[in-house]
Amino acid sequence: MKSLAVFILVLVLFYYGTKLFVRYILPWLIMKFFEKQIDNINRQQGGYEENIREGEVKMSSKPHGATKTDDKSFGEYIDFEEIKDNEKSESDE
Repeated sequence: MKSLAVFILVLVLFYYGTKLFVRYILPWLIMKFFEKQIDNINRQQGGYEENIREGEVKMSSKPHGATKTDDKSFGEYIDFEEIKDNEKSESDE
């Protein structure tokens, strides 16, 4: 009889512990996870600065290794011309 009471007590404590965890701790953990992910994304994209005052200008330059690609490397330029066909061809008649 004593072991049944201990089992029921453990079951009730587990139920309320799980209920409190899901209600309070799990949302906090998820929020912290997403905040870290947002910070990582912002850091990878050059950083989003919230402290910039209105009217303040921030200038950034390209990295030293970045160069403009040569247009010739994209392929040959072909200039197409429209040909007006004023005369009906014999096959259209």
